[in-house]
Amino acid sequence: MADRQPAGRKEAGVPLWRHRPFVIFLTGYALSAVGDSFFELALAWYVYVQSGSSLQVAGVGVAFQLAYTLIGPIAGVYADRWDRRRTLIACDVLRGALVAAVAVLTWREGLPYWAAIATVFLLETTGQFFNVSQKAFIPLIVAREGLVGANGAISAARQSAGIGGHTVGGLVVSAWGAVAGLVADAVSFWVSALSIWLIRVPPASSDASQGDPGDRRRAGDGPRAGAWARFWSELREGWAAIATVPLVRTLVFFAVFLNAVFAMIEPVFPAYVTHQLHLGAWAFGVVQSTLLVGSVAGGLLAGWLGRAVATGRLVIASVLGFGLAVVAIGLTGSFVLAALLWAVAGVGLAVTGAVVQAVDQILIPQAVMARAFGLISAAGMALMPLGTLVGGYLATVMAPGSVYALVGLAMVLMGLVLAGNAVVRGADARVQAGGGVEAL
Repeated sequence: MADRQPAGRKEAGVPLWRHRPFVIFLTGYALSAVGDSFFELALAWYVYVQSGSSLQVAGVGVAFQLAYTLIGPIAGVYADRWDRRRTLIACDVLRGALVAAVAVLTWREGLPYWAAIATVFLLETTGQFFNVSQKAFIPLIVAREGLVGANGAISAARQSAGIGGHTVGGLVVSAWGAVAGLVADAVSFWVSALSIWLIRVPPASSDASQGDPGDRRRAGDGPRAGAWARFWSELREGWAAIATVPLVRTLVFFAVFLNAVFAMIEPVFPAYVTHQLHLGAWAFGVVQSTLLVGSVAGGLLAGWLGRAVATGRLVIASVLGFGLAVVAIGLTGSFVLAALLWAVAGVGLAVTGAVVQAVDQILIPQAVMARAFGLISAAGMALMPLGTLVGGYLATVMAPGSVYALVGLAMVLMGLVLAGNAVVRGADARVQAGGGVEAL
């Protein structure tokens, strides 16, 4: 008798939109992402109105970055010890309760600045447990051949939520105040928790401890092993899952620099719109929106491209396309052309992210996947603050278009380096006609 896939897994040949567990998960995730947009807008607006200081608003962003970088590896260790599905549900319930408590505090007494910073840090701390568990949960409900498309759909949902959520959130906050935005976010977390609860995954599949039984012994479970020894042992196993696989190791190293260079773009946006396009704040919003629109399109196209083009070549082409689009953005003074080019850049960025994440999900063992993704996330964020500062400084000594051209050239150089790497160039995760998967 042929082996059956575990319940909840995607059957071969069935489109993702007909795969009930994934559709349920994606619906809850999208609603939660809209709620996040409400929260971000409501909190930033509240802090600015209360303080009148852009620096205090920036402090909220720093709290987010610190939590993302510091907590990711820790979250990965513990998330690998726990059931994936239960962890996701618990994180959403806790985040909803935290935001609801902040909404009540803001309504009754006002939210002190220190409480706003603490709220962001605690939310992102819990969010890191959710993020690493989510990345490890998706391969439990989606078969290998559907991972690129699933990651692309999740990315598209997140970017779409950013576009619609900020627009609707602005109207909600304007009409009913910041408290309404906070309440909406709390409810969205609980809806997401309910959607994950509706997904049934067999214990053998959702248990993170599956795999080589020796993994648990090597993790330091013996009676003489202390808690810290066990923690560091498990963290090293997560790192080993990255470092011992040439393709994963190469792509992680690449992502560190890609994110740092990409971070140089954001602080130059206002100067670019003002001095290169000679337009006002309305154009600033439109240009940013076209990047998000392109990211949505890229997320939706990722699954089809992942089946049509060899994995390594798709990553290389996406990076090169992104870089060339940014170079062209730096050279043009046309608003319409710049908007179109930002959309192209968004496509390249989304496809790259979806494919790279799918490769990691395929090659990293399920038993250590959360730890590995925690380390990958922390590494990816590590140089972003530096990139942001460098981009801001360059915009004071160079024309904004020149900064973009420089960033684009750096991206093109990264694409050429990847093209010269035999491991990346030869990687292919597409499913063969006989049901197998090309070697990565």
